[in-house]
Amino acid sequence: MNESDTLLTQRARDAILASILDGALQAGDRLVVTSLADELGMSRTPVRDALKRLAVTRVVQSNDSSGFRVSTLTLRDVRNLVELLRLLESHVAHEITHRSAGDRAAVAMALELAGSAAGHHFHIALGQHAENTYLREVIEILNERLAPVRARIAGPCDQGDDHAAIVDAVRAGDGATARVAVADHLDALRDAIYGEVTI
Repeated sequence: MNESDTLLTQRARDAILASILDGALQAGDRLVVTSLADELGMSRTPVRDALKRLAVTRVVQSNDSSGFRVSTLTLRDVRNLVELLRLLESHVAHEITHRSAGDRAAVAMALELAGSAAGHHFHIALGQHAENTYLREVIEILNERLAPVRARIAGPCDQGDDHAAIVDAVRAGDGATARVAVADHLDALRDAIYGEVTI
């Protein structure tokens, strides 16, 4: 795949994910490659490749007989995802607090910038500062998987004060507080999702 194809695939992936996050595409909706290609003004190949990439993170499901569909999450799936993110992101936040003051300040600034966007961007940005590259990838995949549900309940539990508490603890080098702030934040997110009537 050349650079142009890679950029088209990324553009298609981002557009499809944005449609899922903004509710234009709902859980269970069938994703027809030709229709999406027409909507996006591109050939079927980058759209098909984009759907395959989204299937890796399980944002969409691939089925040989019916093609692609937007994935659904059960409450058990949400609980499992949040539990795993709670462990991994708490670890990363704690790890960051052991870095130099300059490094912590740079991370805090990056998190503040990401925190002004949708909640999953903050969490992906936090994960990107893990020293372990596999941990970065896993955190991104898990956050992307949870993003459609998170977008539906976006509110105080997934931004603002919670994010600020994490950033402040990172900047101060307070590992225990950073770990607790991430855990409390994700517990609040889980509770907000559980408060929804349907997933």
